[in-house]
Amino acid sequence: MSKQSEIIQWFETDRDYESGKQLYTKYGVNLSFKTTFNRSVKTDYLYKTLCYELSKIAGLSEAGYKQKLQKPLMAVIREKIKVDVNTMMPEDIFNKLLEVDINDLSLANIQAVAKLTGIKPAGKKKSDLFDVIVQFKKNLVINSVPEKIKRVIRLREDFPFLKSKECPSILKELVNDMITDYENYVEGHEKLKEETDPDLIAALSKSVVEDYLENRQIWAELAHYKQTGEFKAEHPLFAWIERKNKIQALSTSELVKLKDQLENNIPRNKKKIADDPEHKETNKRQARVDQFEKELTLVKQLLNL
Repeated sequence: MSKQSEIIQWFETDRDYESGKQLYTKYGVNLSFKTTFNRSVKTDYLYKTLCYELSKIAGLSEAGYKQKLQKPLMAVIREKIKVDVNTMMPEDIFNKLLEVDINDLSLANIQAVAKLTGIKPAGKKKSDLFDVIVQFKKNLVINSVPEKIKRVIRLREDFPFLKSKECPSILKELVNDMITDYENYVEGHEKLKEETDPDLIAALSKSVVEDYLENRQIWAELAHYKQTGEFKAEHPLFAWIERKNKIQALSTSELVKLKDQLENNIPRNKKKIADDPEHKETNKRQARVDQFEKELTLVKQLLNL
């Protein structure tokens, strides 16, 4: 499926923010947008921006994609056909065990499939053989869990406090960022192996290193909390939460004033970067742009824009 077809299908049958982010990560070229989408909480403004950016990639006009957003989602119809599993060979049943209702198996097939699992039953009863198949099927399900979920499980094992209802929400946000950074690192590392364009290599190298370092920083925060019960508070998310609380405390008039300031500061700093990308302050300027855009998203959300 082409990227145009995949994005159009998303507009027509999905429109979920998370799957939309994955599409932009896959096909988008603006690293700043990728960072913003992956590290920011969904807002109406961000969702509209995501839709707009995806529509440009798919070659849709503004009127065209807005029209698709107004239409109800198309259902993806999947016809379920009941199959008599006992007409299948035991090897075929075994290979399609995740799709098979084992309660429908005959005794002969239960015996044959149980033998194929390689698991030794506790006894010779039908129930013992049935338990073997259940256990094997359970193992298949566990091994089919997406890698992202497996990492969450491992994180929860290393840091048991994440399971607690009393766990500070900021630590759970860090875990979400950690998983995103890990996925970006793996994806960027693979792209780096295949890329030949010097400019793209430089951009990807920077992104891969940043994601790796932030991942390590988050792990350090979690480890410190595990050992001391206190925050190390060196990760940027802590500074952002403090800044967010200050913005949320502003009056409407103050928010409007801040919005105007940010809308002036963002293009000015972007112009400085574009005019002299090799300047020694470029990284700091880009960081300011990212921060300003993050603040602007929050301000617009608070103003219901």
